Amino acid sequence: MVDSVVVNSIRYDIIASYIEGYMAMVDHQKCTIANNPNNHPQLFYSDILHEVVHIILQHCGFIDHHPKHEKYVVALGYGLYDFLKNNPAFVKELLESKGEEP
Repeated sequence: MVDSVVVNSIRYDIIASYIEGYMAMVDHQKCTIANNPNNHPQLFYSDILHEVVHIILQHCGFIDHHPKHEKYVVALGYGLYDFLKNNPAFVKELLESKGEEP
């Protein structure tokens, strides 16, 4: 499994850690994403994408983990996971494109 992700040029290490009441959680000061090792393996990637959305919002100046933002973070996290998972040809082409027009 992936042990780190880079978001806005900052590397976040992914660590296995149980946090009461959370499936995963980002620590902006330590640049870590704690992912609950008790979660089903299928949830690993969607939980990481969920935390990546939190990181992007934080970097853009939004109040992170504000209750009114959570529903958007959930929608974007699961939406991105579903899109990437169900469109492998798009992901492959994106990774190979080097920024050229299709």
